Amino acid sequence: CNTSGSVLAAEEAAAIAELVIERDLWLVSDETYESFVYDPADAFSFLSLRGRLGSRLLFISAFSKTWAMTGWRIGYGIGDRDVIRALLTIQSHDTTHPSSISQRAALAAVEQAAEVPQQTLEIYRRRRRRLVDGLQRIPGVVCPEPKGAFYAYPDVRGLIERRGLESSAALARALIADKAVATVPGEAFGTPGHLRLSYATAEAVIDEGLERLESFARA
Repeated sequence: CNTSGSVLAAEEAAAIAELVIERDLWLVSDETYESFVYDPADAFSFLSLRGRLGSRLLFISAFSKTWAMTGWRIGYGIGDRDVIRALLTIQSHDTTHPSSISQRAALAAVEQAAEVPQQTLEIYRRRRRRLVDGLQRIPGVVCPEPKGAFYAYPDVRGLIERRGLESSAALARALIADKAVATVPGEAFGTPGHLRLSYATAEAVIDEGLERLESFARA
């Protein structure tokens, strides 16, 4: 999950699937972060329930995260034939089509670099540990360990109070103004009192950001 790095438990997913069937709904499952689940026991895809959900399920994903192809604008969907046909009709009048270069790059990624997602996951695992441990040392910050994706989502209500600010949005503004540390406030996701931090960056950058954040907290 973008924002918190949380992972939907299999039993929760099964309950959602049953609700979809009971209410005769559609389920669009965006699994763009599917490759970035740190504990294999937590890995789950709604595709495993396709036999139960049938044509109600539309699975979508992209190359932007798994293959670090952000900006290439290449993705894919799996669903009922009529649904896919309708999607293609809409897309042809909306974005024309993915460029031939993006399509070739995506094909090369799948065929020639199958080991890359697992290698990337291990890199993110180290960065996650580095960021979470650093955040836990900062006064007023509580950070659970994310189970997936590459975002930490610490509770910063203690830091907000410590610095006499009124919200996490105000904290984010102060951090960018005072320390040149860019974060996304929880208000953007409906959960004030939190900040989203990405660790999809070099370890040296993570360390520098943590130093600046701690300096701000202890000022």
